[in-house]
Amino acid sequence: MNVLFLCISSMEHMSAHSISLDLLHEFKKAGHNVYTVSALPKGDPAGTNVKVEDGITALRVKIGKNKKANLIVKGLTTVLMPGKYVKAIKKHLSGVKFDLVLYPTPPVTLASTVKFIKKRDGARSYLLLKDIFPQNAVDI
Repeated sequence: MNVLFLCISSMEHMSAHSISLDLLHEFKKAGHNVYTVSALPKGDPAGTNVKVEDGITALRVKIGKNKKANLIVKGLTTVLMPGKYVKAIKKHLSGVKFDLVLYPTPPVTLASTVKFIKKRDGARSYLLLKDIFPQNAVDI
């Protein structure tokens, strides 16, 4: 099975530990092909690129500033990001038919990219909803 993980933040190292990356490594251990599409880290001089790290194919897309930017720049980056993701997938992963698309909250930013993959490949999608209650309890 070909698994695609989409996220709006930068995933700099596939060997790092996080809930999402641990899940992707479990898919890899189970024999699935795992791909990620994420934002290129801020300040990275490289343009959009694909690298295989720890057996995971990582497509990093140059999207512009989405953190520590004024409201207008961040808004434009957010609006233009889905189109840049689709364009990068078409260019760098065109030969891959995905069976499953995983994506974390907030889904609004990635909705059109997920819709594109579902329509093109007939893929199933799964939203990784993170529970915010523990932080809510701390705030109270």
